[in-house]
Amino acid sequence: GDIHLEPEVPAGTVPAYFGQALVLKLCKGLGVAWGTMLTLGRFGNLIGYGLLMYFAIRKLPAGKVIMTVIGLMPTPMFLACTYSYDPWVTGWISLGAACMIREILTPEKKITWKSWGFILLCFFLGCSPKAVYAPLILTGFLIPAKKFQNRRQKIVMRAGFLLLFAGLMSSFVLPVLIAPKETGDIRGGETSEAGQMSYVLGHFGGYLKILFANLIPAMPKMLFGRDIFSVQGHLADSPFTWLAMGLAGYAVVTDTRSSVGRGLKLGQKIWIFLMAGGCALLIWTSMYIAYTEPGRVVIAGVQGRYYLPILFLVYLTLNSRLIIARTKNIWYHTGVLAISTVLLLATLWQTVIAPMCM
Repeated sequence: GDIHLEPEVPAGTVPAYFGQALVLKLCKGLGVAWGTMLTLGRFGNLIGYGLLMYFAIRKLPAGKVIMTVIGLMPTPMFLACTYSYDPWVTGWISLGAACMIREILTPEKKITWKSWGFILLCFFLGCSPKAVYAPLILTGFLIPAKKFQNRRQKIVMRAGFLLLFAGLMSSFVLPVLIAPKETGDIRGGETSEAGQMSYVLGHFGGYLKILFANLIPAMPKMLFGRDIFSVQGHLADSPFTWLAMGLAGYAVVTDTRSSVGRGLKLGQKIWIFLMAGGCALLIWTSMYIAYTEPGRVVIAGVQGRYYLPILFLVYLTLNSRLIIARTKNIWYHTGVLAISTVLLLATLWQTVIAPMCM
């Protein structure tokens, strides 16, 4: 049938444009010229992203350098300078993950209702535009039992994590199960949500083969390569992927310091890795249903930027306290920030200034 475009933004993504919309509204009220207003609107996104990542890094008891390196990579910074809800998603999920890690690593300090509510709020705001990240909420089950003041609080708080996870998942799964659309990607192609759901439900084993045949080979570049570090949208890829990969690897290996004197245990790392893996499965499944034409065995539409909200937690599971960098903090942090700055400025020069301004 005919495809009718609806000029409505999905309700879950509306708050994600707050920073951009606020700046545009202020500029419009001040009578700023259209071209200038369009440029300044991008700063609303960038400032919001910067604030969220700042508070997330400050809250973290461990992995501060890892999160800093990820947050300053060319791809997330490019997204923060465009009209996109990706920085909102990455920022709020990072802040929620930071608060969660702090609670997990401080078993001697009781968790408060305020802290619990703030963690739920962070994940709600971060996952509402993209419910595929909902499994990360279940990392709340890693909060030690001794953190709770009594059994009732433990039951209520864990139930809260579970209910938020279920609610977000239902917003993602139920519409596709109950009323799948005849078309998926409205931009073109013979995509069909109804056709893809029919295949998944009728040939689940066959779908799993397609899923893992696409997901596993793509993992290296999605987690540690060009796709997640260097893509600059319509401009050009950063030519310094090698530097980004080296910096990320260095941060994972050396950032073993913890302000609370402890890190994640093996069992906790395994659980976090499984939840992040669940997010990856949902990412690929959503792209298979909405953006892949029926009959194809190659899943279309998956981009490295979709892995940004889970990248910190994945890297944290790879981190080991068996390796200790004995460099003083002032030199260690300054060195990492200097390399991140050089990477950003070099990318800006190669992809924007040299080809477009000279």
